[in-house]
Amino acid sequence: MEPGPIQLLILAGLLSLGLAVERSYSLIEQNKTWQEAQDYCRIHYNDLATINSAEDTIQLQKEADAHRFSSAAWVGLYTDMDTWRWSYNNMSLGNFRNWKSNQPDNTMGREGCVTMAYDGLWADMVCIGGKPYICFKDTQPERYIFFTNSTSWYMAQSFCRQYYTDLAYAPDDVSNLAIKSIIPGGNIGWIGLSRDSWKWSDQTTPSTIPWMSGQPNNLLKNENCVFIENGKMADNRCTDLFPFFCQSRIKRNRLITRVEVTSNQNLNDPAVNELILDTIEKKLRERGLQENSTVAWRKKPDGTVFNRERTSNDYNNNSNDYNVKC
Repeated sequence: MEPGPIQLLILAGLLSLGLAVERSYSLIEQNKTWQEAQDYCRIHYNDLATINSAEDTIQLQKEADAHRFSSAAWVGLYTDMDTWRWSYNNMSLGNFRNWKSNQPDNTMGREGCVTMAYDGLWADMVCIGGKPYICFKDTQPERYIFFTNSTSWYMAQSFCRQYYTDLAYAPDDVSNLAIKSIIPGGNIGWIGLSRDSWKWSDQTTPSTIPWMSGQPNNLLKNENCVFIENGKMADNRCTDLFPFFCQSRIKRNRLITRVEVTSNQNLNDPAVNELILDTIEKKLRERGLQENSTVAWRKKPDGTVFNRERTSNDYNNNSNDYNVKC
């Protein structure tokens, strides 16, 4: 049965929800590696520059123009090749690895999800590429199911979580062999391994990245850090030397408000959380929320967002719908 639609009941005051963020930038015309630049900025300012809006871009360009600077300079954007985690329970990769030779290689700087081939070996791939996939059911013994239809890693994850337990995970050789045994010869399929994509030094997630044409490309391998030049960005080896932009401390105006949602879905599922948040943010943007503001859930210590409360009508009607508050 298809799940019912999510209905959002946005309370009065929600339209002003958000974090108003103001940044000021300082150009440091000293040649340093990306790591050295990050250390310098964290000691003398707040961090390497985060650029998450058109307003941020304008402010950074004003700082460059004030110095008549038009060359490449480090900003805080980077990708961490050591953040591999399993989708199931958000488990870290651990000691068992079964990479194919020369993998992971992050070809073109865009590969953050993993497939397993019929020989049991892993390779990193572009997450939005269409591939078959393997779900697993958390039973004793565990049950693996190979699906031949091609979809993105994210859609495969959503499907497996909805109808099974999650995308397949292989924390040890026994599990890896079990998954390998159900992949048809010559085939590959998504498994539940992925890593963080590009993120800022202050650990925020990029909204958009104004890449130069053909970037990122990881041309020389290990191009895991980013410089900006005339408003456009490119990946580069972190050990090269460039000037850099620092940012001052961020001033935040925080407003927290309550949201009520009526649905028969599991609203603490991360995918459903994201859908609700995207819907709220879209409505707020339509009503004038500033571009340099962000919207986020306030999570409880256990990582959940919503409290689930059943109403008296639900008991009387034996309904499966719940009134949920956060």
